[in-house]
Order: sequence, then C-alpha cells, then structure tokens
Amino acid sequence: MGKTPEGNAQLAQAAKWFRIDVDENPRSVVAWEQLGGVLAMLEDMKGASEAFEKAMSLEPGNLAHYEKLAKTLERQKRYGEAIEVVRRQMKLLEDRRQREQAVEARQYLELLEYQRVKERR
Repeated sequence: MGKTPEGNAQLAQAAKWFRIDVDENPRSVVAWEQLGGVLAMLEDMKGASEAFEKAMSLEPGNLAHYEKLAKTLERQKRYGEAIEVVRRQMKLLEDRRQREQAVEARQYLELLEYQRVKERR
C-alpha cells in the first residue's frame, strides 16, 4: 500500500485522521498507536517515535509500545535512546519473570550497542 502514489495518499489521509483523533482524544492509546504505525509506513520515523512514546507513557505496561518505539529510534540511528527503551523493556520483562522474552530483548540490546559503536567509527 505504501509503495504506490495512491497508497501513500491513502496513508497520508489516514495520518491526517489519526492526528485529528489524537487531538480530540489525547489519552487514547489506540489512536497514538495507530498514528505511529501509519507514520512509520510513511517513513516519518520522528513522528512515529513521538506517537509511540506517547502511547508508552499512557500505557507503560504494554510491551509492544517499547518494541515499536525502539525500532523507530533505531531507524533514526538514535541508538542511545533505543538502548534506554530496551533496558526499560527488559526491566519490565524481568519483573514479570518473562525470561525468554527478556533474553530476546537482551539480544536486541546487544545489536543496538554494536550499531552504536559501529556508527561512531
């Protein structure tokens, strides 16, 4: 859908409506999540990360928000911020004793740390 001019126009229209939705319902986690997803599809990673950050602040126990935020930060090469988000996600996973998911998050954290070092060279 996002690869054609028509698809991009539809995504842009969806983003417009989700912006209206978050303006009218600023505490709607679903609206922020949907806005972030559409903005990510439009390659607006800054806007997407802001929307996912808002969703995460409204619903800090939802692990999906951490993952989506970290990925959008990674795509912006904002590795330090992505690392902090994953560390917070890992703490939540460890508190919930979700060890398998915590291991996966640790692996992603290591990848982000590697990318950060590589970027600095």
